[in-house]
Amino acid sequence: MPTNPTLKLFFASLTRTTALLQISAPVLLIVFAVAFQINSLDESREQQLARTRLNAQDLGATLAASIVGAFKTIDITLLSATDYVRNQSASRSPNEHRLDAVFNQLQRRVPSLILLRATNQNGDVISDSANDSEAKLNIADRQYFQQLKNDPHAGMVISEPIIGKSTKKWVMVCARRFNRADGQFGGVVFGAIELDGFTEKLSGREMKLSDNDAFVLRNDQSNIMIRYARGHQDMQMNGKKVTSPPIVAFDKSLASSTSYVANSALDNVQRLFYLQRVGDLPMSIIVGLSIDDALAGWRSDAQRKWMITAMFILVVLISFFLIHLEQVRKLAVIRDLKKTSDDLTQLILFNEAIFLNSPLPIGVYASEGQCINVNEALANLLGTSRDVLLCQNLHHIASWKNTGLLDACLSAAGNQTCSECEINLVTDFGKQVSATCHILSIQQNQEKLLLIQFVDMTEIRHINSKLENILKSMNEGVHVINDQGIIVMENDASIQMLGWQGDDMLGKPAHITMHHHHADRSFYAQQDCPIYATLHDGLVRHVDDDVFWRKDGTFFPVEYTATPILNPDGEGNAVTVVFRDITYRKQLEDELRRQATHDVLTGLPNRRLLMDRLGQAININRRQNTHGALLFLDLDKFKDMNDTFGHEAGDHLLIEVARRLKQVIRESDSVARLGGDEFVVLLLGLDAEYDLAKKYVDIVAEKISRKLREDYLIDGTVHQGSASIGIKIFYNAELPEKILRDADAAMYEMKKIHD
Repeated sequence: MPTNPTLKLFFASLTRTTALLQISAPVLLIVFAVAFQINSLDESREQQLARTRLNAQDLGATLAASIVGAFKTIDITLLSATDYVRNQSASRSPNEHRLDAVFNQLQRRVPSLILLRATNQNGDVISDSANDSEAKLNIADRQYFQQLKNDPHAGMVISEPIIGKSTKKWVMVCARRFNRADGQFGGVVFGAIELDGFTEKLSGREMKLSDNDAFVLRNDQSNIMIRYARGHQDMQMNGKKVTSPPIVAFDKSLASSTSYVANSALDNVQRLFYLQRVGDLPMSIIVGLSIDDALAGWRSDAQRKWMITAMFILVVLISFFLIHLEQVRKLAVIRDLKKTSDDLTQLILFNEAIFLNSPLPIGVYASEGQCINVNEALANLLGTSRDVLLCQNLHHIASWKNTGLLDACLSAAGNQTCSECEINLVTDFGKQVSATCHILSIQQNQEKLLLIQFVDMTEIRHINSKLENILKSMNEGVHVINDQGIIVMENDASIQMLGWQGDDMLGKPAHITMHHHHADRSFYAQQDCPIYATLHDGLVRHVDDDVFWRKDGTFFPVEYTATPILNPDGEGNAVTVVFRDITYRKQLEDELRRQATHDVLTGLPNRRLLMDRLGQAININRRQNTHGALLFLDLDKFKDMNDTFGHEAGDHLLIEVARRLKQVIRESDSVARLGGDEFVVLLLGLDAEYDLAKKYVDIVAEKISRKLREDYLIDGTVHQGSASIGIKIFYNAELPEKILRDADAAMYEMKKIHD
């Protein structure tokens, strides 16, 4: 049963018989019209699909017949060619040029063939319709050649789509075997059909299909030999398999043809497919006509018929509507009267509920001061009950007199205006109240009333106190900056980090005070400051790497977030900046970067930094026309010393070696540790003459060798040491990795001498 009041009244005014007739008549007419239309359209759709199926059958049968005839012609041509080849083979004086001419004549009789050739029993081409005697081709690896060679009774063999060895095009080969006079395999005769324009060449007719129609010629292995779709031949599909459940069922059956409707597995277009075997050839054709195109006319007709049906339904509904319009109009008057009464009742109850349940304390008083109504929120605020307050007269409340609230009420009543006052009092019921009072003079039923609203400020002031304590206890610095860029609030952490005292920063321009320069001491324009950008556009901004300046002129790295303080219109009128000192984080990042490029034990550059400097050295050589040198050092017998005296002693020795190497070289040169007991010295800016550069490098190598042979005093024990040094002098045309490998190889040669 409908729940709408209007429908309730409507159905209540009707007898059961009248209602049944008035409702069932148009419904039955509409159902009959829709059912008739659906049945009619279904029949016409099936007729259209049947016509499309006949079109596909006609096209498929025509193409199949044409293709069968074309392949028979090709087979006859191949038989003629085998006779010529067999006769030439039996002749005492075979004439290859004569055979080529005959092949050329035979090929020209069959337009679909682009070449006609014969091979010997080894697959070597011995005759060519193109008279290309210089082309040395062998087709022994082709599948059709092997099939004919192994099967003496094979007829014409049709190959898969292949790339021709001489044509370099997609072709399909038709081949026949011929035997020598002794009955042994003599070779094959084959002709090639270019797949581009394949069907037109075989059938002698142009393919005329719509953009959504398709045609596929496939072999008995379900491989695509040719496919037409979207108005052109799709060469990329050559050789690919095409299959679906209906195709598989057709291949297994003995039927010569079949048809079905499905979405194409290749392009997902719904088509009516017609499959037909191509005579006795190992292939079949698939003609797919687009269902969308086939039913285009039917859809247009269906749309027209549905429009007529819709108009009929609309006429029925309008007639039904007009019959009952007058009755509904009369019922509407009754409905409006009842609704107005209900609305007034609901409005009174609603306003009463809002008043009594409002969290905002409210009291209503008559002009002479008698309390008319109060809600529970006001009773709770004052520490009593509604019943007690309803018995009060505001003129007799002592606390109201003492705080000026009574005077504000009388003033509002006399001037018929709205007034506001702050009170902080102890009620007659012993409760401490801190509130803001809004007093409004109103008039109801010719009677003047006072509406008093209380906003309890006790909790707000308590929260403000807590917020102040939170700000003081925060480790992060906090600033509040007004719309003029002036600091109006700060916490203890910000004062301490910025080196100020007390409230000295309050009232100062924030940017000039703590954000005036970058870390490189370049000037920081105020219009580029993210804090001022937030002040202007009201967007939150987080900056994780900046600097703030202390009062003494020093700076420290900070991470900060600027958050706008919005006014009621959603516009920013201040910004809160919360920042923290990230000095320790920056130091940690620097240390991590250093560890990534330096050896932890010796502090020397590691392999990564060495390869970078080596690449720079090559560029320097190129610009300055100089040589460079790489000295690869490996400490002799370091493992024995490490195993005998322990790893700690070995570490001390490595540190001492690093120190001595740095003493020997120039400041422009580099020393690196690759790991273990391997060190590398990079010398830069050597002479452009190779011999002079080598002479200097030999001197440095000797200095290093002497320095490393000096005694080592480690943990009170004297140790002897030496190193094998491999030298690689380079110019500017080598890669860093190769230079390092060459120096390493040279070191191992020296190692062999020392050992």
